[in-house]
Amino acid sequence: GKGKIKTRSGKGSMDDEDERPDMVDVAKEEWSAAVNFASRRIEFRLKLIEERAKKDLDRVLDLMKQLFTEYQSYVDEQLIKELGAIDDCMYVFKRAIEDGSPIQPLMVLDDNKFYVDRKILLFPDPPPPPPLPLEEGRNPYSFTVEQLMTLVNKFSQMAPMGIIETPMIQVLQEMAIAGFESGKPTLPAAWAKLDAFDYKEIFIEAFGDQTCLDWRNFLINIADLPYPTIEQLQDLKAEYAARDFKKEVLVTRKDYEDIRLWFENEFGDTIETDLKLSLAKPLIYNMFKVSNDEMNYYDMLMGYCRAEDPEDGLGMALDLLLDSGFILQPDKCTREDEFDKIHPRKIIDFVLVNFFTDLLNLTETVELKYLPRLTNQEVFASEENEFEISEDILRQNKGMRKDYGDLSSTDSETNRPKPERVLYLDDDDEMPAKYTCEKWQMCVPYEIALALIMNALNYYALSPIHHHRILNIEQRLKDLYVERGTGTHIRAYRLTTSDLFKELYAKTNIFKKTNIIRTVEKIVDRKRDGPKPASELAKD
Repeated sequence: GKGKIKTRSGKGSMDDEDERPDMVDVAKEEWSAAVNFASRRIEFRLKLIEERAKKDLDRVLDLMKQLFTEYQSYVDEQLIKELGAIDDCMYVFKRAIEDGSPIQPLMVLDDNKFYVDRKILLFPDPPPPPPLPLEEGRNPYSFTVEQLMTLVNKFSQMAPMGIIETPMIQVLQEMAIAGFESGKPTLPAAWAKLDAFDYKEIFIEAFGDQTCLDWRNFLINIADLPYPTIEQLQDLKAEYAARDFKKEVLVTRKDYEDIRLWFENEFGDTIETDLKLSLAKPLIYNMFKVSNDEMNYYDMLMGYCRAEDPEDGLGMALDLLLDSGFILQPDKCTREDEFDKIHPRKIIDFVLVNFFTDLLNLTETVELKYLPRLTNQEVFASEENEFEISEDILRQNKGMRKDYGDLSSTDSETNRPKPERVLYLDDDDEMPAKYTCEKWQMCVPYEIALALIMNALNYYALSPIHHHRILNIEQRLKDLYVERGTGTHIRAYRLTTSDLFKELYAKTNIFKKTNIIRTVEKIVDRKRDGPKPASELAKD
């Protein structure tokens, strides 16, 4: 079973030899076709690559052109900005050169920006010029604080205690001459033109015919400063007293400077007025100082107890004294334990009222429908309203009082019936409503009233040849205390309504604001426009 392997003999057949050239040709043809196809394919791909390369190069070229254009625009814009910054810088230099002013801050030219760095200074600021001295406004009628201080120094050398017995006219005239010679006015322009007669008229109108004058009183009236209220004075008194440990009515200069005065919280209409107010505090200290380091604050407070109505000024002084221990409560004014000192008129009043009371108790069942109209003088020859009191008692019927109007009124001062009252030996007088407050009801000792008068009139500084003035005041005041008080005490409202105090109010400037500047204005206007005063005509 082995198969036989067929072997090809070395010689082919003729058919095979005839087919071989055809296959070669076919192979050549196929190879040639394949080569041609590969060549065309390569050529086609090369053309594609060429076209693609052309497109890419065109795009790159376009991008390069666009980039170049943008870059050129940017460069042009930057150039324009830099040229503008340079122009700005040159303009600043040009103006600085033209104005001749140095350029202090650092100037920065950064690319296309120009700016001034004010935080960096090339040289320090020049020192500021010294401020111009602020001076008070000059008024032809008003004194400046500097002029007032000159007067204080002058008067304090002449009279350290404040009282000048000789007139101040000569002093003012000498100061006017000294100011004219030195070129530095020591008096306002209008004051410097006044003569002796004008000054005399000013002092008489302002202070009356007083023998002694307190130059501090004069300065208070010409200083043209705001006057304090009683509340402000009381506040100052409390603050000063809190620092017056020795109770000597003295404060040190430091304490005085620490405590604000009444005008330090105020503002004037102009800066000159504010300056005057700020400078006035040392002036007041120098007016009332007892030494370089201490001031009598009670003298200062009492010196500013002034008002348009002198009664109100006295009331301010009494208000300051209410808590001082000198002014007493109203019960000290009773006179039941001093029967021998009671004025006879009061005794008669007391007896008559009690007599009528007893009489009416006996006749109370009799109804009296009408009382004839009589005056006080016709009935009791008294200014009291005793007859009207009797009417009130008579008109009472079972606790009711009829309104009898004008027909039954016998009081010459009023036609209205007054409420029932019992007249004691120390019964109050009928008084206006202004005297019903506490300060007018307090009892003023004789010594305090005398001290107020002597201090206001400066009589304590009189020379012996004028002692009759003091004795006259003392006697009149004693009579007043005996007649309307207990002899040692008197109610404040009786004091101020007395003839003695009314005379003092009328003839002096006691407790009164005096506008001396207005008086000077009137004198200057009269001298400029009107005839000469009678005193000057008499001189001629």
